[in-house]
Amino acid sequence: MTEFSIIVPVYQAHQYLERLITSILAQSYDKYELLLVDDGSSDGSEKICDKFSTKYKQIKTIHKENGGVSSARNCGIENAKGNYIIFLDADDYIDRDFLVDASKTIEKHQADIFVYGYYAESEKMLREFLPSLSGVYDNAIFSEMIPTFIQDEAFNSVWNKVFSARIINDNNLRFCSQKIAEDGIFVCQYLQSVSTIYFSNKSYYHYCQNENSAVHKFCECRWENEKNYLHEVEKYMSAIAPNDVKSVMGIKYRNAILFEVYNLVDSPYSCRNCVSLLKKYLIECYDCINWKTKNQEFKFRTQIWLLKHNCIGIVILLLRIRRSWKG
Repeated sequence: MTEFSIIVPVYQAHQYLERLITSILAQSYDKYELLLVDDGSSDGSEKICDKFSTKYKQIKTIHKENGGVSSARNCGIENAKGNYIIFLDADDYIDRDFLVDASKTIEKHQADIFVYGYYAESEKMLREFLPSLSGVYDNAIFSEMIPTFIQDEAFNSVWNKVFSARIINDNNLRFCSQKIAEDGIFVCQYLQSVSTIYFSNKSYYHYCQNENSAVHKFCECRWENEKNYLHEVEKYMSAIAPNDVKSVMGIKYRNAILFEVYNLVDSPYSCRNCVSLLKKYLIECYDCINWKTKNQEFKFRTQIWLLKHNCIGIVILLLRIRRSWKG
């Protein structure tokens, strides 16, 4: 019996891919299949996929034309045979006891989704992030905890969760085509159909942060995608907890704007262009933002106050000066 289908979209990941595959092969549990979905790689990743799928019967390689991460994950879903589905990124890796612990926990609690912690790793940092919640929740109790859950750092990620294949297939859930926050929309849609959720107080996933990743670069399409994601989160989560979501969503809108500010500071855009873009973004979501900054550090409160009062140019200038001092 195949209990887990592990789906890995692969695109130009030759530098990291073997590390991930090795961490999966090292698992202390063997009732899984690994689906490597090669999304049109040309850097040697496709050869690594073929090498491992030839050698190990539980590994299958699917080659397809480049269509993006959502397309690759959807392809994996359509070929998955396991009772539960796990989505991993090709440049990350997992701890040895992940699958055995997930299997025991899901069986014991009959969980429809298993949420676990992760380590954020870079050359300069190693930090652990655990879910804000812990233990098992049915959907009635969980509805009261939605505001807590959606504030988690990785609420909108799929790589720190195990999903039921039955729920995915019964509801015909697939990843949408937008390039940013597509996994967050998938999570929101999935949560509409769960009965039991388990939050682990252990970390199993190593999220390896690459400074050259698209996540850390400014892209003008990002805000439209992020805005759509936030709208979807509010819509779906309000359906579960109609009275408690708005304030938390205000914080998420605020953090999304700040994320755009920080990426623009590092971009080659002139201060004038940065201000123009941020004014547009603020006009679109000003009334949605939670501007309260009680108990936040002074630097953060100052940035929010300046944005609230339309002093965008000062924020950009101060942050660029600060970056130049550090650089």
